[in-house]
Amino acid sequence: MKTLNELSDQLNKYKFYERFFIVFLLGSLALWIFEIFSFGGQSDQIDLFYGRLTDFLADTTNVVGYSAERNVYECTYYTGLGEKAYPPLTYMGMYFFSRLVNMSPYFEQNSFLDMYKEPLFLFFLILTMIFWMILFYELIRSTKSGSTITKLLFCASILFSYPMIYSLERANTIIPTAFFITLYIMYYDSDHKVMKELALISLAFAVAFKMTPAVLGILLLYKKDWKAALRAVLYGIIVGIGPFFFFEGGLSNLFKMFRNMQYNLELYPSTDGCTILSSMLTFKVPYSETLETICTLGTYAVCALFLICTPLLKKKWQQVLAITLVLLILPSHSGTYCIIYLIPACLLFMNEEKHKLAELLILLGYILIFYTYQDDLRSTYLSYNMSIMIFVIFITVQCIFVLITAIKRIPKRYKKEGSK
Repeated sequence: MKTLNELSDQLNKYKFYERFFIVFLLGSLALWIFEIFSFGGQSDQIDLFYGRLTDFLADTTNVVGYSAERNVYECTYYTGLGEKAYPPLTYMGMYFFSRLVNMSPYFEQNSFLDMYKEPLFLFFLILTMIFWMILFYELIRSTKSGSTITKLLFCASILFSYPMIYSLERANTIIPTAFFITLYIMYYDSDHKVMKELALISLAFAVAFKMTPAVLGILLLYKKDWKAALRAVLYGIIVGIGPFFFFEGGLSNLFKMFRNMQYNLELYPSTDGCTILSSMLTFKVPYSETLETICTLGTYAVCALFLICTPLLKKKWQQVLAITLVLLILPSHSGTYCIIYLIPACLLFMNEEKHKLAELLILLGYILIFYTYQDDLRSTYLSYNMSIMIFVIFITVQCIFVLITAIKRIPKRYKKEGSK
């Protein structure tokens, strides 16, 4: 036991967790770049990108097409209504991109995949990506502890990691969503009034982009910060509902969005992405309806445990990781790029001065998620699925432990009150 404690002290003394993470990720990035330049388009490293770039920037080009006529929730161009199921803020932003393009040829061919070849459109899309990357860099840099060089290298590790590069190629609003989530998590409990208010507004924007980040609002309830929670709800109503009036039909689009969401759930099975069922299938467990039922019930049980026990967890990184896991595994449609939501939990974990040896598992989990190089582990087992299961098991054990401890204290508390 003494030897293990000494080992733990040595690892903390030399900041092993942080340094190993940075070195591994930057080394992985260097290998990824080297192989692409060595083998070009034939390289296996192109597998990082969805469809090996055959669907280039499609999460923007397609949505621009859907939004161009300001009737997005009734639009049937290219795909069915199930693909038009997001809150209106995204579609409103994409509408303005459609003003840079002559849309008529794309409507006629009923396809928008080649839109990235439009110079003006591509120029402003690149500017938009640079804008969000600069914001993300500055947010991570300003909240990361350590020396200037440590902050710089950590930012590089995250901003050029697998989920970030994957999301950039998809040109999905997941990146601004993740930015707003990170800002919220880093400052929702801040004593700085301006930053705290920006955190609440950021949560509203994150929800207005993707809806599911609304679960993160429970962090305010854990702190019994009722006024802040109320303000966050008000901001959410303004940012989430207001853009409906930009489109034909106004507020009636709200009901159309919920209808399309139902179509979307039917369109995307829970066998893909970040769900526990997806992880089981990745580990070569044969699919069956029984397996799906077990995984679904298991997901509900784990998420309920996390929501109940999170306030009992001592460290902020544990609390944030627990709630982020709920955000990842509870929705039946949770795509690969959703793992980018783990950035703030990773940032908080790396900011810790002291780690227990058991937390090497958490370090391993983050490495498996963020490393860039495409190897057999990534392609065969989708290493982020392995990470999610590592995190789920680790946090589940932590939650069970703190729950049992809290239950044991109940009789003692009653005895003290009775003696008074």
